[in-house]
Amino acid sequence: MTYGYEMDVPAPIEFYDALHAAIGRHSDGRADGLLLHLGRATATGFQVIEIWESKDQCDRFNADVVGPALAELTGGLPPGEPTVEEFEPRGLVIPAAAIMSRRARPPPRSGSPWSPGRRGTARPPGRRPPARRPPRRTRGSPRTTSTG
Repeated sequence: MTYGYEMDVPAPIEFYDALHAAIGRHSDGRADGLLLHLGRATATGFQVIEIWESKDQCDRFNADVVGPALAELTGGLPPGEPTVEEFEPRGLVIPAAAIMSRRARPPPRSGSPWSPGRRGTARPPGRRPPARRPPRRTRGSPRTTSTG
């Protein structure tokens, strides 16, 4: 059965950024069973929403990866007492999946489900496609000049 939770943490969003990077180092960018992760700033700190294939996979990842990453950053003491609300997801649609972050990430490993060319192409927020170049002038085509 799928499992989800919403966690509100009374800590600065910069702590989330540092923890997210530490988790990436401890997990090699993999989280077996994770279907969705969303982190966002709130008025009181930050919020994390995750959907997992099962609660067991979530608990295992938290014990094996999140715990050591948190200990690395805080010496084992969390920055504030988070509030957690667990829920059973009723529907989840992810038409094209890719890891997106405000910070640059290393390229995905070969064979990763996030490898380029798998389902669509996602760009990090703020990135635009390259601008189109004007057509090249060919021989014999008229030149335009301005006078004045």
